[in-house]
Amino acid sequence: MKRSDLILSALAAAIALGAGASLAQERERRDPGAMFERLDANGDGQIDTAEVESAREDRWTTLDADGDGEVSRAEFIARAEERAVDRAERAFERLDLDGDGRITRDAIEAQRGDRADRGARMLSRLDTDGDGAVSREEFDAGIERFAERRGGRKGDGSRRN
Repeated sequence: MKRSDLILSALAAAIALGAGASLAQERERRDPGAMFERLDANGDGQIDTAEVESAREDRWTTLDADGDGEVSRAEFIARAEERAVDRAERAFERLDLDGDGRITRDAIEAQRGDRADRGARMLSRLDTDGDGAVSREEFDAGIERFAERRGGRKGDGSRRN
C-alpha cells in the first residue's frame, strides 16, 4: 500500500471514529459546562475519579485506533489530521456567508474585524527607530521582548539562551 493511501485510509478511519469527539471538544471550549456534562457520565451532578479515568481511557482509545495498546506514528498523525480537517471545515462554514461553497475576500475581511490591521500594528511595535521598516536587529529585539513576556520562552516554545 502506498504511503498516501495509508494516510488517506487512516484519516478516513479517524474521521469516522473521532468526529463526534472533536465536535464535543469544540463545544466544551465554547461552553465549559459541556465538559462537566461529558465527564459526569452517570449524570449524578458530580465528577468522581472513575468518571475522570473513563474519560482518559476514551481519549486513549480514540488515539489507539487499531486497539493494540500503542499509538503508532500513523495513528497519531491521522488523529491530528482529523482534528485539523474538522477545524478547517468549521472555519470554512463560518466564512462561507451565503452557503454557496465559496469564500470571498470580503467574508474573510469581515471575520477579521478589529484584527485586520494586526500585522501593521505588530510591525509598528517592532519598528523602534520609526523608519517604516523592521531591521533584523529590531526583529530579534522584539522576539526577546516577547520571550520575556512569556516567561523566558521564545515564540516556538524553546527557552532563551
